[in-house]
Amino acid sequence: MGARQKLNSAYLMGNLLIAVFAGGATGSVLVGLVVFALGVASSLGSREIRLEGRKGGPFRRPGG
Repeated sequence: MGARQKLNSAYLMGNLLIAVFAGGATGSVLVGLVVFALGVASSLGSREIRLEGRKGGPFRRPGG
């Protein structure tokens, strides 16, 4: 497993942990699911979770 996969799984586990706490605190599975979905969407939007690798390979030149 590469570094990107490890980071992605760490972010997902963090989002899941927060969702479990939120759902447990409110006693609602729906709240937990919503918090998890919002956390994953937020992580994807901020590019913390990366679905694709680098474009152009490891030796890509800036601007080229």
